[in-house]
Amino acid sequence: MADQHPVEPEESQQGYEKELADYEKELADYEKELARYLQARIKPGLSRSAIPLMARSIAKEIAAQDPPEPIGGSDVPNAGD
Repeated sequence: MADQHPVEPEESQQGYEKELADYEKELADYEKELARYLQARIKPGLSRSAIPLMARSIAKEIAAQDPPEPIGGSDVPNAGD
């Protein structure tokens, strides 16, 4: 049987903090990309009748994109909660 060494709590905490920092960076990048996309799609002077069509189109495209995956074991609530 292989000799297993328990993971030190400090090492585990540092690993989680790095994972959290990476996730937060991914999320910030995703939000910036989304903001650029919305600014490119939504222009001033849109007619009242075009707004619902544009909103539907944008919603479909955003829904098709995948946001960064949440960290496993985090307290991030699911949509069904």
